[in-house]
Order: sequence, then structure tokens, then C-alpha cells
Amino acid sequence: MSDFIRYHTGVHRYLTFFCIILVVSIVLYLVPHSSPCGCTICKPIILSSSNHRPKPDEVQMAKTEKQLVYRSFKPKYCSMKKSKPHCVGPNSIYHLGVNQSIDIVTACFPTEVTLTDIPLQDKNFPPANKVLPIETETMNDADFFDMSQTTSVEDTKFHFENPNKSLNVGDVVKVRMDLIDKAGRPRTVGGDDVRVLIQSQNLEYKACADVVDLKNGSYLVTFIMLWEGNSSISISVPYTREIIATMLKWRRQYKTVFYYYGYFKLGNLQEYTVCSPFSTIPGYTRLCDLALVNDGLPWFCGQPLNTALNCDNLVSIHDLDFSEIPVNNALYSTFARKNMNMKITSKIQLHAVRARNSIKKKNCNQMQPKETWDTKMPSGFALKGQWINFKCNNFVNLKTAPLCLRNTTLVLYGDSTTRQWYSYIVTQLTKCKLVTQKWSGRKWYDNSECVDTKLDFTIKWLPQILPFSKGSRVPGGKLNLRSVSTHLDQLPANGRIIFVFHLYAHITRQHYSLYWDHVISLKSSVRNALKRNKELTIAIKSPYVFYSSDCMSTLNDYHGKLFIEILHKEFAEFKDSVIFLNYWEMTQAVENYGIHPPQSTVWEHIRHLLGLVCK
Repeated sequence: MSDFIRYHTGVHRYLTFFCIILVVSIVLYLVPHSSPCGCTICKPIILSSSNHRPKPDEVQMAKTEKQLVYRSFKPKYCSMKKSKPHCVGPNSIYHLGVNQSIDIVTACFPTEVTLTDIPLQDKNFPPANKVLPIETETMNDADFFDMSQTTSVEDTKFHFENPNKSLNVGDVVKVRMDLIDKAGRPRTVGGDDVRVLIQSQNLEYKACADVVDLKNGSYLVTFIMLWEGNSSISISVPYTREIIATMLKWRRQYKTVFYYYGYFKLGNLQEYTVCSPFSTIPGYTRLCDLALVNDGLPWFCGQPLNTALNCDNLVSIHDLDFSEIPVNNALYSTFARKNMNMKITSKIQLHAVRARNSIKKKNCNQMQPKETWDTKMPSGFALKGQWINFKCNNFVNLKTAPLCLRNTTLVLYGDSTTRQWYSYIVTQLTKCKLVTQKWSGRKWYDNSECVDTKLDFTIKWLPQILPFSKGSRVPGGKLNLRSVSTHLDQLPANGRIIFVFHLYAHITRQHYSLYWDHVISLKSSVRNALKRNKELTIAIKSPYVFYSSDCMSTLNDYHGKLFIEILHKEFAEFKDSVIFLNYWEMTQAVENYGIHPPQSTVWEHIRHLLGLVCK
């Protein structure tokens, strides 16, 4: 009898345990949860807080919209810091101010901006005079919930203007592309980011096509037959209209999708606070306006909660993390990928034969600055990765490049990609000696200068102003990071100087109006520097294509197209005097993936510059 009781007791315990596991599994399945990619926190769609009260229509939408399963848009590779559960909830107040951790990894802030999902609405943002056409076009688009309503690249229809025409090298070919959605229906709106390449059968030759959005789901594509033999065309849509509208909406609502932190210190006291280029920082009622520290450009940090510290105690600025914004399944499925170059190739083959008459080209150093601003594609093609400009001949190679640098000061201003240029020129093209502080690592965030006395050549790398990965306060109160304007104002009135500046990736995580402000701020300095030094050459290193990103939702190349549009608007007066280095087309042609291009691409970019300025 006792054996019988023990047996059934064991079975009962087993069944009870099994039922508990089953119930827990069902509950976990039904409750909004992290995806396998990993998100740091999960939230329902409706949040009650002092900053947000659900409206009746929001509650109704939450009840009726079955696809609203909100999750973080941050896959695990999209988060720079570890989860901090002690910073969330009622006990988080005991980890602030004087009680804040001295380790930034575990330090808490009044509002964990990397976890907030409350849009910071501002009716006056963006300013009316800083709104681009694509934002106006998509501003009233409905939120994207249904994947079947977005573009399906695989089903694109190609319509050639003269499909049976025999082609010669140099002929212009036009194609109409009709986009189809994932439900098999023709697209009826424009706004997709359509990129088209023509490539040789062996893939050694590649060139970009010019694409015109007809605003009805169709796109007119124009390309030139630039080589002999068989070719095909491929189409890629890295960002559909729905994704573009979403990214622009986030930046309208939040202004920034990335935050920074300021390190304040006085004696043994220290505190970290959240920083941003915008004055809307969740959790802080008092801010430090640090525009003067940031060379006159906008920058704000929360004022330390410890009253013994003040704004003057700022020591440095650093990257913090991406903001966490709730999304639905359709957006998560779209953004939880690293490769944006999803493309298809047309099955139609085009064959070109060489024309009898070849066009004689001038040398690239004979091109006028105005010609470099013509960004209509194609302006050349890639041959096994080497850029061939069909407007001019570039005779610069590794052997002749150092000769182009003689009796010259080359100033490279910007981010880590101009630092790549600096490193390449220092190690591959010259035998210069470092005259500034020795680098303590591959990543360097301070001015660097190297001199080659034999060539009478000096090269400088100058890190860009905030937003940037790191900036430190120096004697005098400002940061070690200075603006383009300051560096231009400090250039001498004589001597051959080539000044290249580049602003791109670090500003893509904010609304593009911030980039606009930066560009406007440097115009008077460009004007004055060109008047002061007649031997000065100013060149703009353009944004470039990169198809791979660890955090596609906030760090991608789409904003590069917007930045180029802004440069064309604001630098109209300088097109006869400032060189535009169009690397967008070059990197699209070679299908560049990394945010840091490979050495071969870095060299092609430098070679392109030297081809234009070499004497």
C-alpha cells in the first residue's frame, strides 16, 4: 500500500510540475517579449507616466490592432552598454546624484534614455526652413504595420525602351522599373530608395545608373554602356518608403536616437549626466548649455544632481548608447538585419560593341571645381575596384602620389574615415615623422601631425566637433575638438594647403537639421579663408555608401543622400571654388559594405583627390 501511495504521489508531483511549466510557457508566449536577437527590456504599447497619458484613440488602437506586439528595436548588437535593471523602478532614486556608481557601466540616470519610449514632441521641430522634400512627402504616412504593403525587390518589372536595339559603347539606355509589393500588387507611390547598377558578365566592371522617381511606383533608370561585351542590370532597395518615413518620424519625435554622457569631476566628487545636441534630455529639469565649450555649436548636458558640482566641472564627453524605441513586428523584421544590399539582377542581357570613335579626355587636374559638383550618375565606373572617371584621366598611382604632396600641407578634418586616410598616407605614401603625441591605440581622438622633411610635406588629422565618440576639456575651457570654422580661420595667409573636411556618420543619428546647422555655420569661414590664401584648396569629402551596419535602424547610409542634398543647397555659391569629392557614386559602384571602407577603397578615394589637385 505504501508503495502504491509513493508511486501515485510521485506521478502527482510530476504532473503538477509539468502543468506549471506548461502554464508559464503559454504566459511567456502571450506576453510581449524579446526576440531571439535580444532586446534589453520589453514594454507594452500604452505607457502611463507623468509625461504621457493614453488617449482614447490610442487605447482603442491597442485593442483592435492585433499586430501591435511592441518590442525593442535594438537587437543585441545594437546596444553599446549592458542592461542595468537596478536603474529601473522605484529604487532607482537611490542610485542617483551623490549615490551614482563611479563606473559608467553601472551608473544610473534620472530617466534611462536608452530605455525610454516616450517621444519628445516639439511642434516647432524641425524648423520650417530646414525640411527636405522627402520629409514633406512622407510626413503624413500611416505607421508601417503590414509587411505585405511594402516593396518586394524580387518582383520588380523591367521595361526597356528599345529592347532589341544593337548597342555601342557610349550609348545611353533607358529602363522603366515598376515596383511590386509583397502581396503582388503594383506600387502606386514613390519614395523608395532605388539603387541600380550595370555590371559586366564577369562582374569586373560596375557602374551606377541615374534613377528618377516618377512618384507612382515606377522609376526611370538611365545608364551608359561603358564597356564591351555582355552586361546585366541589378536593382537594390535598401530603404523602402515605409522605412524612410519611420526613420524620419523618429528623428522628428526624439530629435536624436543616440545619447552621450558628460563626465563631471571636482576633487573626489564625480557624476555622469546625459548629453545631446538638443535641449530635450529626459529626466533633467536643469541643463548645462555647452555651446561655448563646443565651439559655438549646440550641445547640452544634464546638470549634475549633486549640488556640489556645476556645469564648469565638465571634464569630458563620451558616447553613451542608442535610444530604445518600441516597434511592431513589421519594423522589427525590417531593422533586425545587418545587410541592406538586398538586390536582384535582371535576366535580360545587354551586349555592346566598341564604337569607332573614342573621346579624348583631359587630365583630372584640369577639371574645374564646378565640374566636380555634377553628381548625376554615371560619371565613371569601377574596374576590379579601381575607379575610372570617364570625364578625365587620372594618372596618379602609388609611385607618383608622393610627388603630388611636395611643398604641401594636407589637412584632414572629420571622423575615423579621414583618420583612415591619414594613416594610409603616413604609412604607405610618405616617410614622415610624428610631431604630436604618440597614438596609444588604433583609435585616436586627438589632433595628430606628421612631417616629411624630404618632401616638405605636412599632414594633419583633426577630429570633428561634437557629436563625436569622445571629447576632452582642455585649458581655456573648450574641448580638444574644434569646428571646421575655427580650423579654417587659423590657416595661414600663404603656402599651398589642401583642406579636406568630412561630416557624416556621427550626425546620421540625429535629425538632419543638425547637419544643416553645421554646414551653415562654416560658410563664412570658407569664404574668408579662400579670400585670404590664394593657394588654398578646400575639398568636401562626401558621404559614402555602406551596406552593412550593426544597428541599421539608427546607423545607416540613407542620411548621406540627404546630406548631399543639403550641401548642394548651401554651397551653391562655392561651386566655382570648392571641390566636391563624390564618393557616394564610387562606393555604390564597388558595393562597399563596411562603415570603414577597406584599404583598397581608401586608396581609391585618396587617388581621386590627388588626381584633381596634383600639379
